[in-house]
Amino acid sequence: MKFKAPPSEAVLSSVKLNTAASYLEPIGGAGWYDVKSPTLTVAQLIQMLTNDDRVLKVEPDYVGNNTAVSAPRSAHPMMSGDPSDPDFTQQWALKNTGQCYGSTCGIASYDVNAEPAWAIADADQNRTRQIVVIYGTGVDYNNPDLAANVWTAPHSYTINEFGITYNCPQGAHGYNAMAGLAGCTGQVYDNEGHGTLVSGAADAVSNNSVGIAGTADNMTLLPISICTQYCDVDSAIRGLDASIQIAQQFGLRFAAASMSHADLQGSAFEDEMALVTADTGVVFAASTGDDCSTPGWPVAYHLSDEIAVAASDQDDNPSNWGPGQCTDSGGDIAAPGTNVLTTTLGDTTGNNPALFGGTSASAPIVAGAVALLESVCPLSPYALIATVEGTADQKPQLLGYATDGRRLNMGAALASCTQGTAATDTGSIYSNGRGRRQLYTDFGYISITVGDYTCGYSHDTTFDTSQSMAEGLVGDCLSSPYITATYTSGGGFTLTTKAIGPYTNYPAAAQVVDQCTNACGPAPTINLGTQFTGGAS
Repeated sequence: MKFKAPPSEAVLSSVKLNTAASYLEPIGGAGWYDVKSPTLTVAQLIQMLTNDDRVLKVEPDYVGNNTAVSAPRSAHPMMSGDPSDPDFTQQWALKNTGQCYGSTCGIASYDVNAEPAWAIADADQNRTRQIVVIYGTGVDYNNPDLAANVWTAPHSYTINEFGITYNCPQGAHGYNAMAGLAGCTGQVYDNEGHGTLVSGAADAVSNNSVGIAGTADNMTLLPISICTQYCDVDSAIRGLDASIQIAQQFGLRFAAASMSHADLQGSAFEDEMALVTADTGVVFAASTGDDCSTPGWPVAYHLSDEIAVAASDQDDNPSNWGPGQCTDSGGDIAAPGTNVLTTTLGDTTGNNPALFGGTSASAPIVAGAVALLESVCPLSPYALIATVEGTADQKPQLLGYATDGRRLNMGAALASCTQGTAATDTGSIYSNGRGRRQLYTDFGYISITVGDYTCGYSHDTTFDTSQSMAEGLVGDCLSSPYITATYTSGGGFTLTTKAIGPYTNYPAAAQVVDQCTNACGPAPTINLGTQFTGGAS
């Protein structure tokens, strides 16, 4: 439930009394509350709260499921490949050479074009290691083909959920948000298996002479447990909120997240997903579903921070796993979802991967590709999405399942960004006669926004001159993931994009917030050129 205005303790007490609630606590960071009543049915509770003038929205706690189709464990012999992972030669999704599974054989080059993408990333000396969040059943962080890529806390941290503070020790791996299982002292270990399958598809350790290679080419996996066999919205929201808390405490930004679950619906969940993107910069790769129908939630929301992922097979046809089991339509893009070789729960050597099917396999492949792109091209979330979708191969047989029949092409995505032309804009700040000559204290804020990143400088023009304000602004902008800021002279500075390609656009804006009265004289001014605009080189 969500109130029309932030509720007072009196309002909360009144609602709790009227509903005979045993539990009424905030959930997530978007203003929603979780309410449970042992005496009222869900329908009765919704009706009562809907009639309450203080309540804006009421929704049930929807239950979803993992989008996966079971598959037998593989029995491939140890084979050399490039990279050195022995089972790479069986990973048609990354390099399709016409591999056969039973009576079905693939078509050479009908893959996500991984090796050219890896070559571009590996050649970039400024490449950064990005984080892929896996919202699922946890991960087998002891699997030798995953362990080195699983996020490990460099120091202790806390998670506040359920009205409880969970103290997480140094060395912990994420958080389990499930009621009755919540915690971070081992609870994120995968006891169901699905999360480990998903994690390997996204980012199994590559080129380590063990098992398989992951799409992301050695990024970092952050596991957040929100499901067992089934998922509920309450746990999903708490998991999203916990990931924000981790990002805030460690100063992290997330590149991508895999959301391989169907029917996680409701405005509360939608609001929390938007909050995660706003706070961490994450792009969600979300499964369309596996029941041969229209897409389920959260894909059905068509969120701007989300890529809806359908599944394709090794012939670039829509994935079909059996009666009543085929990829749902409505994807923004398709990615391999049939016979995907990945890591398994309880594998103590890392050399016993399994075949995995479903849009649960497709979504993490896209998430891994987004993270790899971000590692060499520091784009905004919306530019990342536009680049991944705009560089996809178009396959007629995927029309109706993915927009324009798109199928992921990692190599083209990275090439389009790294082959773009950097743009430079100039700016200047003028104190307008204030500075040291003034006797009045004038606190204010000067900022610039490029893409979805804002940097700025709090100034006091009793002391600040044009030069000191420009230097302060540039100093704060040094941490921008999208631009390089350089001080020139006087009040001047330049802004240069760190990466730009044909699918990016960086509008630049400047703002002065002046808190002084007229006694201070004219406010400082800041001027910029027009904008950064993407374009092919």
